[in-house]
Amino acid sequence: MPSGRLSLPAAALLAALVSGCAASAPVTVTPARPLESTQAAPTPRDGAVPGPGGEAAGGRGGEETREGRGEKAAVTTDELIALGAELTAALESGDVEQWLALTTLTGEDAQQQRDWFAGVHAVPMDVREMHPTWLLERDVDGPVHGPLVEFSFRHQVTGVDAQPAVELYEFTLERVGTDGPYRIVGVSGSEDLDSAYPQLWDLGPIEVVETEHTVLIAEPDSGIGELSAALDAGAAAVLEAFPVEGVDRMSVTVVDEELVATVYQESDPGTYAGFVVPVPASPVVETGSGLPDVVTGDSIGARLVVDQEYAEDEWGAYDEPAGGSPVMRHEGLHLAMTLRYPDDIPPRWAVEGFASWFEVTGDPEVLASHEDWYRVLTTEDDLPDSLPPSGYEEFFGDLHGEPDEESGDEESIWDEPLEDPWWDSDPDVVELAYLESANVFLYVDATFGPEVTAALGDALHTHDLWLDDDEDLDALVHDHLGVDLDELEGGYVDWVHDTYGR
Repeated sequence: MPSGRLSLPAAALLAALVSGCAASAPVTVTPARPLESTQAAPTPRDGAVPGPGGEAAGGRGGEETREGRGEKAAVTTDELIALGAELTAALESGDVEQWLALTTLTGEDAQQQRDWFAGVHAVPMDVREMHPTWLLERDVDGPVHGPLVEFSFRHQVTGVDAQPAVELYEFTLERVGTDGPYRIVGVSGSEDLDSAYPQLWDLGPIEVVETEHTVLIAEPDSGIGELSAALDAGAAAVLEAFPVEGVDRMSVTVVDEELVATVYQESDPGTYAGFVVPVPASPVVETGSGLPDVVTGDSIGARLVVDQEYAEDEWGAYDEPAGGSPVMRHEGLHLAMTLRYPDDIPPRWAVEGFASWFEVTGDPEVLASHEDWYRVLTTEDDLPDSLPPSGYEEFFGDLHGEPDEESGDEESIWDEPLEDPWWDSDPDVVELAYLESANVFLYVDATFGPEVTAALGDALHTHDLWLDDDEDLDALVHDHLGVDLDELEGGYVDWVHDTYGR
């Protein structure tokens, strides 16, 4: 489940850090909407199904005519596979004219494809392929006489992806003449939750800065090079402490708050300073009698997005803290845990507390900022008497929406649209959940040491709230600390009261 760091206005960040009083920058982080890696394949509209090789893959074709156009033959699976092969050949050649020759796009649409093609070649990749993977509609409505087809952009960012990643597009096709080849007449991103769309290369021209541990993707003339060392240091710290097999760099999109909201989707500008989202991975492509199957397997990839202004303000306000960019340390830790344990759902206090612990322990000033901000938001009367919530909904407060009038049940957080998103809840409640989760690991650090803390946090990410029971969690904690979960809770509560009691 991806996570994002709540954005604090730059003025508040700077004022908090230089004031000398208790107020300081919060380490609050907030989750991105969940990606269901087990989501079933989309059901094609109009009953369209991928046909076997040589047979009609859908469409009414020869049964219909359009005035002045003649009869159109139905698209076949072989034709779609052939188009995919031509698109892949153009990607491999790096010739944008070869790519555009497979479309009939003009004007702004053609320019968007030129920018996209340049973007996916500016990003270092070991694999660039395009595969037709689902026939969505046999014949789209309107003047176009052709199918709507899902195409999977299978790509592997060098050093970032242990397995190729997949981004889903929807191409509207139309046959040239009565029996000519199909060509692309419309391009859009898939709306599937796990489509990985959009990436910054879908939105316009990009620039890319490579460092030893990052591939930074930004808008042209962004000045991202000035922040590259800070982001690289944060990524390096994460990958040194928590290595991921086959990964030695992180893909980081660094943009302004408007584009953060666009890439995140369905969020307000300024909501997030950064977040991590998993993307489908495709170790192999299976072919047979039908359309290719871009197998996603058990592994996934991940992409990180950071608000450039926030990261710059934070970096300057802390005067270039040791250990690299704090927001990069936090989100980079989420990225590493996502890749190391893609199928598990740990307690939320473990997910956010572990990342926050790694963030604030990179530099003494950042840690002091955390401590000061917690003092601002608490009094002796409301210090915690238990661990922070384990469940997603409980952790973020009122995320349930309105009760269902017929059943009386509250709507699930997964229902869309979400009537009352977390950002409409009391922000102090959300911030305290994260601050107190960090304090759990700061207590473990103070009591058992940083190495034990790192091992515990990593191991907690192997726990699955849906599959494992409380006894499993109790045993996991005992294996690392020599105490059970209740004793961990009691020790944490005592430590908070001793540390922050007035």
